[in-house]
Amino acid sequence: MFRETISRVRPEGVTAMTDQIDVPVAHRELLPGLRRELRDQGYFDWRTWSSKDNLLPGVWRVRVVYADNAPVLCGDGGERRPCEYSLEVR
Repeated sequence: MFRETISRVRPEGVTAMTDQIDVPVAHRELLPGLRRELRDQGYFDWRTWSSKDNLLPGVWRVRVVYADNAPVLCGDGGERRPCEYSLEVR
């Protein structure tokens, strides 16, 4: 999770990462269902939830990456881009 900042009138862009939340996903009991989705659709859907308490106001950017820091790609068809979300906390 990153917090965007502005110094004077020059935007500094995204600051250093402020938090990292690991999401464990290796559960053997999920494999049959994932294999079935992969066989039927050619891919499987994965959903997870995370939350943060007491964030400072500002614009925050969330990047979804694998354990090796490679970006997770989002989107359908040819328009796949790194999963990255921006949100404003007031």
